[in-house]
Amino acid sequence: MYPGTGAVKLRQVKGPFPPPSPLGRGVLVADAELRPNEIQDLAERIPEILKAAAGLKLLFRLHIELSDKSPLSQQVVDGINRFLKAVNEALGLR
Repeated sequence: MYPGTGAVKLRQVKGPFPPPSPLGRGVLVADAELRPNEIQDLAERIPEILKAAAGLKLLFRLHIELSDKSPLSQQVVDGINRFLKAVNEALGLR
């Protein structure tokens, strides 16, 4: 036993706490569902965001979901993928 351990008092802190970043310490993440018009608004704000984040690592991650009550036709998926891959070859529905 270490001297002074009897004087240590522990208490449980009550939340809510933001979830820890899975990317590591010092990494902040913003996450929200955006409608198409909000993505356009974000695109218009990118120059301002880049200026505010000058000198910092800034990365955008994009998650796209497409669904319907019935199975999607491959023709629709292929058509959308052509547009997505024109932005970035790694971007595509699967």
